[in-house]
Amino acid sequence: MFFTIFTTIALVLAFFYAGILLWYVYGWVKTPEFKLLQNFEPQTTISIIVPARNEAANIVACLQGLLAQNYPKHLFEIVLIDDQSEDETVNLATAFLTANKQLQHPDNQDGRVQIIKIPADLAKPSGNQSSGGKKNALTLGIAAAKYHLIVTTDADCQHPPTWLQYIAGFYQQYQPQMIAAPVVFKPQKGLFMAFQTLDFIGLMLTTAASLKFNIGNMCNGANLAYPRHLFNAVGGFEGQHHLASGDDMLLMEKIRQQQPKAKLLFLKAKQATVQTNPTPNLKQFFWQRVRWASKTTAYRNLRIQVILTLVWLFNFSIVAGMFALLTVNRHVWMPVLALQFALKLLADTVFLYTGAAYFNRKKLLWQFLPAQIMHIFYIVVVGVAANFKSLPFVWKGRKIR
Repeated sequence: MFFTIFTTIALVLAFFYAGILLWYVYGWVKTPEFKLLQNFEPQTTISIIVPARNEAANIVACLQGLLAQNYPKHLFEIVLIDDQSEDETVNLATAFLTANKQLQHPDNQDGRVQIIKIPADLAKPSGNQSSGGKKNALTLGIAAAKYHLIVTTDADCQHPPTWLQYIAGFYQQYQPQMIAAPVVFKPQKGLFMAFQTLDFIGLMLTTAASLKFNIGNMCNGANLAYPRHLFNAVGGFEGQHHLASGDDMLLMEKIRQQQPKAKLLFLKAKQATVQTNPTPNLKQFFWQRVRWASKTTAYRNLRIQVILTLVWLFNFSIVAGMFALLTVNRHVWMPVLALQFALKLLADTVFLYTGAAYFNRKKLLWQFLPAQIMHIFYIVVVGVAANFKSLPFVWKGRKIR
């Protein structure tokens, strides 16, 4: 009886998993690639908000890319918010901007970059707050912004020269309330880096498809845009500071709840794709994903909760089947496990090939099979760890939760 019940549930979950991934592929394919109009005339004023904490290794390269945008200089500014960095982030940024006469101060009002240091009392956790650091940094940056469209990114990102041009063109053409745009990892060698890159590409396809079908809350704060007045209208991050993450997805959900007719769109364009770094080791990767997953219980969208739960249960059923294979009659369990793997392999192959081909990462697919095993255990372990609210972890030198 137990075997029959388990087998039925396991196979239902497997078919659900395959179906949802193929549905995401369909949504990605149906999302049109944005082409900038030939007669495009930049009109949108843009404030780029860059929160930074301990980014000495990346901040200069990030600023170089932002200042090199093919967008009229008088139409955009950069607001860099230092979130209590413990390294040379601020000193390096200040030296670079001063040398290039881009630092905004009383004697240089033409400078396009202002640096704001977040006060220590806002950066430190208090009471039941987990962190609030990045959300507070973004809030301060947006309050200091002068222009209409807020575009957020991270200090470890690199941006193509066409980045702002395409965001502005998309905004002027479609007038959305929020734009989610692609983020991919920079090419790196090794199985672990390939695993991270493919996993992240999968998140991009899921983001695009969910927004195409108007059901999603997925986006990435490293490449996100929304009007400043909308951020203020929904109350910004009020009520979310106790969460360790969610400055992007929970804000999107908040907008969707308060303004159900808001147009939330995905900007599918390589020219608007931002590159960032994968985490350098397994420990940092694990805690990063726990931090991301910890916000899922805050979602009020029941559909998203159900999908995430069923995906976790599917992967858990595979792990349970593996243990059963080692402890019970393998001839009984092998067909079930084989069918689960076959369906997962088929769906993941189509899903990841679609994304890897678009983002020019097809070379990573030769590491697809070993990454499959990693993916199963990663989903199960991270899903469990994210729900232990008392489990503390460290992000960029700051204890969270």
